[in-house]
Formats: sequence, C-alpha cells, structure tokens
Amino acid sequence: MVKYSPDGSLLATADTYKRLILWEAKGGKEVASYKHEEKTGRVSFSPDGSLLATSDEAGTVIIRKTNFGDKEKIVAQYEQKVLFHSPAIAWTPDGSWLAIGGGYETEGVIKGTVTIRKSSEIGDNSKSTKEISEDKYVYSLAFSKDGAYDFCYIFVLWF
Repeated sequence: MVKYSPDGSLLATADTYKRLILWEAKGGKEVASYKHEEKTGRVSFSPDGSLLATSDEAGTVIIRKTNFGDKEKIVAQYEQKVLFHSPAIAWTPDGSWLAIGGGYETEGVIKGTVTIRKSSEIGDNSKSTKEISEDKYVYSLAFSKDGAYDFCYIFVLWF
C-alpha cells in the first residue's frame, strides 16, 4: 500500500513485514518507521495531512500524528471486527470525520459495520461516534468531494 500526503511532501508505504514507513517524497529519505502486529493493509492521510490512519489484518486501526516534533505519535487506537483484509478507512473531505468499516460472521450470517468518529474527538470513545450496521461485509469506504453524499461503501457479497 502506498499513499502520498495531501501536500505531496510525504509518502507512506506499508509492506508485508508489518511495517509502515514514512518517506520524504522529495529525495526519498526515511523519516519514520512503525510496526503493526499484523500486515498493514490500509493507509489514509487526513485531508490536512496532520494525521495518518492505518489498519492491519487483525482489525487494529491506529491514528498517528505526522508532525515529527510531537513526542506522542499515536493519537488513538481502535479495534474493528474483520473477516479478511484490513478495516476500510476514509476521512471526510474537510477532515471532520473518520469512517472505519469492516464486518464479522455470527451464526453463519455476515454482518458489516461502519463506525464514524468526529476527528476533533478521536481518542475519546465516549463522544460523537455513529455506528451503522448492514447485512453485508463493508470492504471499502469513500466520501464525495463536494459533500453532496454523506458516504458510500462497497459490500462483499457471499454466495
């Protein structure tokens, strides 16, 4: 997985060795390296580039600061149930919300969930969280750039 920061100054790469590496886009110098417990499958910068959300195959979502002067890089960590792949992650275009999607199986039935968290309250589990449940696994999330639609998600259908 490879993603550029919104301003193009950083490049985030996730590899099969469970590492997330941040690089200077110009020159390719490694500026930070982090380790997940499992393979990191999704990477998403907040629209202003100040936060980086990653998710791994165990369902762990970690939000880190991208300012290298900050002592505490991890802002929050959440668990999202997943059957396969990493939880889907997406920021609203204005950066005010973060959506996390996944799913699980119970009694032979696939259930999907999307948890939406207010960005200004990330790390505080008691505030501004919305959860949506579906009868299908949530594989991907996206927000429209113009705000005309809240968000859409892609399901994996089981036959």
